[in-house]
Amino acid sequence: MSLKKYHDKIIKEHKEWIRDVKILFQNSSWHFKSDEKKILYCMIYLKNESKKLWFNHEETMSAAQQMWFNFINFLLNLIEDSMNWDIDVTQQYANTLQRSDQMIWTFAAHLSTLKHQLSLYNNKHKWAHLFIKLRSKLRMIITNVQSIFITWDALIDLVAWLKTNLRKEHVLSLK
Repeated sequence: MSLKKYHDKIIKEHKEWIRDVKILFQNSSWHFKSDEKKILYCMIYLKNESKKLWFNHEETMSAAQQMWFNFINFLLNLIEDSMNWDIDVTQQYANTLQRSDQMIWTFAAHLSTLKHQLSLYNNKHKWAHLFIKLRSKLRMIITNVQSIFITWDALIDLVAWLKTNLRKEHVLSLK
């Protein structure tokens, strides 16, 4: 019996993978006598990032702590921490609004760093989120533009152009 690759995303998949591992170890108990052998065998099926995290974690532990039980708990914690991290990033993304003094390029770059961490969003979602996070005056002007369904980059260019023209209009009205 060989194992599937370990996907560190969903707790249910984690539990199924651990169950398959236990069955494999029971069927080959003569080969997997030590926790070290069990862990090393499972490392083959982990993603590179998970392997790296385990090796870093392993360096902080004594040999007595490097047990199978600690290994499976570590993998479970990666998923739970990842889920919390996704929630945190989603909340940050939801709360991010363009400040009045913030250039569109800076704002878009900040949103872009957050959006790349959100695997659930497609490009239409990302464009829509950029649009709704702009200041209301800019949104109102953009909705009056005929080609409202433009790309992310085109929306950034349009907002930059509008801000420049709005600033010029404001300066002219002061004269």
